[in-house]
Amino acid sequence: DSDDSDSSDGEENMLGSRQVTDYFKRAHTLSAGPLRPYRTFASSTIAFHLASRPKMTNIVIDRAAELYGLPDFKLAIADYLACHHHNLTHMIGGRWQAMLDCQLPFHHIQIWSKLHIQSYSSYDSKTLLPSQGLHVSLSTANWPFGRYNSVIISRDGNKDWPHSGLHGHEVVQLRMIFKPISGLQSLLSSIYYAYVQRFIITSVDQHARMHVLKRALRSTGECVGDIIPLFQICAPAHLIPCFGQKANSQLNSQSLDELLSSFWLNKYWTKELFHS
Repeated sequence: DSDDSDSSDGEENMLGSRQVTDYFKRAHTLSAGPLRPYRTFASSTIAFHLASRPKMTNIVIDRAAELYGLPDFKLAIADYLACHHHNLTHMIGGRWQAMLDCQLPFHHIQIWSKLHIQSYSSYDSKTLLPSQGLHVSLSTANWPFGRYNSVIISRDGNKDWPHSGLHGHEVVQLRMIFKPISGLQSLLSSIYYAYVQRFIITSVDQHARMHVLKRALRSTGECVGDIIPLFQICAPAHLIPCFGQKANSQLNSQSLDELLSSFWLNKYWTKELFHS
């Protein structure tokens, strides 16, 4: 359903009169075809587009967890499968029910390193906005700590973004986008998923009037990670680092997201965020 690569830049920096790709229209056209997990799909408010070629086409789950530095990846998948139906909004951050020696119904996955999402303006329902690219990629020469963008996700199917603001929503960092490889034509293998790590809102800065976020940690000190269906993503989130009293000599534009634990949610980035 697409011939672009996983590294295409899309429209996130669109200028001038460049035509906006309508992923809603593309998703609608594809939905009339045979049932399969199309890489362009849409809800009533958000369109999603993945590259036609995944970054990794067939990788063992344990190896993927090792490459992405996610020791609880397999356990997170098992917990998701044990606790939730695949077509329901997944509540993240609770106590895990899965056991350490859990068995999964699949052992291999495909992985993407970029996702495009698109929406209509919440102030003019006829205005289609340019798609925005979200990166979920391993370390490179330019990004030695990897590149992992943050998003706002739904955790309550009864709340609508952006009209409900952050009520019923969470801010998370994307750490992997994947799809199970299964020999069975099941709902499980027809949905794209993301492994995400939570932020918690600690306060609202009275001067900047922005929410202050900190990484959610388990009792072991590890980041709180969970699996969600990709369609729970509502919007990109732009985070501004909160610097401490002492500067870290390793900090630069490529390392801020990974070396800091406290951020502001930049409400001035979009109109939707401003009114959240």
